[in-house]
Amino acid sequence: MIHVQTFSADPRAPRPRALRTRHAKVRQQQRGIPDIVVDGLLDFGQPSRTPDGRAWRWTFGKRGWARFSAFVGPAARQLDRYRRAYVITSDDDVVLTVAHGWR
Repeated sequence: MIHVQTFSADPRAPRPRALRTRHAKVRQQQRGIPDIVVDGLLDFGQPSRTPDGRAWRWTFGKRGWARFSAFVGPAARQLDRYRRAYVITSDDDVVLTVAHGWR
């Protein structure tokens, strides 16, 4: 059983980091995707259902990337290579995997 924290109603309260499965941690490390990108996808990304309907896929849209870039500031230039990265989460917001998106 996985314990999922509830979020505070106060938007200024720090958001806890999303829980990650062992698989997600390994894939994130193998693919070299920084934590800030994963957290940014969950905070600023756009969710959509996966084709099988069993999970959520989080991606940066134009507005999401713009908001994320404004949030991280000048470091966004170095993170531009992760613009097409995506995160797959379960219905209870546990990160299942992290990957690079390709054209």
